[in-house]
Amino acid sequence: MVRNVQKKTFVDTKITKRNMKALALAVCKRDPILLEGVTGSGKTVLLEELARVTGHDTLLKIHLGDQTDAKVLLGTYVCTEIPGEFKWVPGILTRAVSEGMWIVIEDINLAPVEVLSVLLPLLEKRELFIPGRGELIKAKDTFQLFATQTLYGNKNYHRDTSLLSNFWTRVIVEPLSFEELQKVLEKKYSHISPLVPKFLSTFHVLQQSQRTVFQTDQKEESQEVLANIPVVHSKNSFGPTVMKWCDRCLKLLKNIQLKTDFISTQVKEAAFLEAIDCFCGALPQQQQRGQLAQLIAQCWDISTERVNYYSERYKPNITQDDSNLTVGRVTLPINKTLALNLEKNTSVFAYTRHSATLMEKIGQCVQAKEPVILVGETGCGKIKIGLYSQHSK
Repeated sequence: MVRNVQKKTFVDTKITKRNMKALALAVCKRDPILLEGVTGSGKTVLLEELARVTGHDTLLKIHLGDQTDAKVLLGTYVCTEIPGEFKWVPGILTRAVSEGMWIVIEDINLAPVEVLSVLLPLLEKRELFIPGRGELIKAKDTFQLFATQTLYGNKNYHRDTSLLSNFWTRVIVEPLSFEELQKVLEKKYSHISPLVPKFLSTFHVLQQSQRTVFQTDQKEESQEVLANIPVVHSKNSFGPTVMKWCDRCLKLLKNIQLKTDFISTQVKEAAFLEAIDCFCGALPQQQQRGQLAQLIAQCWDISTERVNYYSERYKPNITQDDSNLTVGRVTLPINKTLALNLEKNTSVFAYTRHSATLMEKIGQCVQAKEPVILVGETGCGKIKIGLYSQHSK
């Protein structure tokens, strides 16, 4: 993946400056750098900002998994238009080494042994060996290798990186404090700044309930969570999802002028519905979704009756005109070459409450340009929902 990092999205705080200083000092040594921190601490954002200010406008990124093949990094021979003829296509790591680019390997702890063996000469001698071609490529002076690794609690949970631990310069990325997170949200989402205190209180409730909310009675747990909101958090596992939630609210409320002393019920319910999609949508059990929804609702002063309505009876309206398809709170432009006229639709697709609600959730992801993965048993209608959702642009 190639990431253009010219646009500034970085917010300076005391901790981010300290993290940036540690990273910059490590880069000056020209050694391979391993960034470690909890989920949402800003490892990748920190790299992107350093790349931006130093003029490295293109940052190559690799996401590793258990099935990652070394060919993805090194390259492979591919067929040409001429039968029996092949050409060499360099991989993303080979390209970075040859051209002297910055590259970051995300989640290095997930790398299989095969990939680590490819990295060994690069870490040790700044050389990349390609076995299929018998070629040894020396890295240019401007080449810089980064990797990230997630810390879980106070333990460094990893597998194979210990094999290469002596070759990395480790940089620990500290998570933001509560005050700094508030500063980031207020600056990044200045248009909806009156909602920031509620974003933060919701964040703390989610953090506090992460371990215990699904193991105790809903009413007792919600009271306990709301009564013990911590002042400072050290683990930020909900951080990326909170940012996605705030991005959605910013787009949804861009034409509404908010007041600090009064937040309307309409705005609260709009933010609440986005929170339900972001935080509860992926939970497999209805009871879990309901319990977490009740906790979020208390932060936004949403009554239990309204929560029950949205979870049990709410059915978004689906309408279509010449230009747009509207599903509940989502309006998408129509792709006229694929569009179906809902009034003349003779297919067997039934717009039940469940299917309409799911289409609204998918439509919101499309509108926010977020990747979507549909998970469910065989025959539950994943493909059917996807086909009807593709009629919008």
